[in-house]
Amino acid sequence: MLEAVLNRMKGKKVWIHFIPALFWLFYMVFPFIQSDEFKYNSYVETKHPDWGYLEVIYKISDDPLGLRTYVNQFTLVQFMAYLGASIVILLKKFKSLNQSVFKTDNELLIILRNTTLHFLLIIVLFLATKIYFGMKSDVGGYLVASYVSFMIYATSYKVMNRSDFFNTQSSVFSFPISKYQKSSLSDEDKEMILAKIKKEMEVNKYFTNNLASLSGLSKQLSESSHHVSQVINEKLNKNFFDLLATYRVEYAKKLILEDEEIKLTVEELAELVGYNSKSSFNIAFKKYTSKTPSEYRKSLFTQ
Repeated sequence: MLEAVLNRMKGKKVWIHFIPALFWLFYMVFPFIQSDEFKYNSYVETKHPDWGYLEVIYKISDDPLGLRTYVNQFTLVQFMAYLGASIVILLKKFKSLNQSVFKTDNELLIILRNTTLHFLLIIVLFLATKIYFGMKSDVGGYLVASYVSFMIYATSYKVMNRSDFFNTQSSVFSFPISKYQKSSLSDEDKEMILAKIKKEMEVNKYFTNNLASLSGLSKQLSESSHHVSQVINEKLNKNFFDLLATYRVEYAKKLILEDEEIKLTVEELAELVGYNSKSSFNIAFKKYTSKTPSEYRKSLFTQ
């Protein structure tokens, strides 16, 4: 997830990460098809170990590979592997942007850093409860689930608190209205913001920042994200990501034209214009030029 957010997949197969979950989903069919007596005993073992158990006749093993005994260990290893990879990627990103881990002003990096710390706490909580209550206890799972629920509610509250929805008078029965109908921006304000957007993009080349975001651009302009989004939509007939892609593709075309000796690879071009993913760069470039970067370069220098 972190790697995808930082746009560093570089053609890797995302579906590979779902293989363990899909395998476990299939494997859990074995205990699911067991008798009611087996399911009762499983409930008693985790909830009321002091109760008596029923006799069970197995027609097929509930754990043919003997994996369920080690499910907690597998879970811990998976948690630690992904957390370790996330920390390495995040630290590299901080270093590449010359940002301090705990003193950065980059909003996206702050969110990713805090999320990573939350997941570190989840692992500590999981490990501590398993050591204290035993590997067979479900207490750790309950505490982890409770903490994840807290994270979801806290994130939802933050999103809702920053939303403009509650600042407008509307209800579920209201008819749709123009997105910016109640905007306080005058035409003069819009032109002023548009000029600032163009300067930031064309002079300062904000689009080359591979962590470019609407909130980041708005911060650079000292304007609200809502107003910047409105101006881009109304004055340029684009959304922020289309605007970003347009500038990146045009800059890439300029770099290709200047690179007559073909020293730059497609990956290097992608990075120079703000992409860390070759595939994302190719998709965007082809969308606006009907050619891949390689095809576009070939068309220029083989005429």
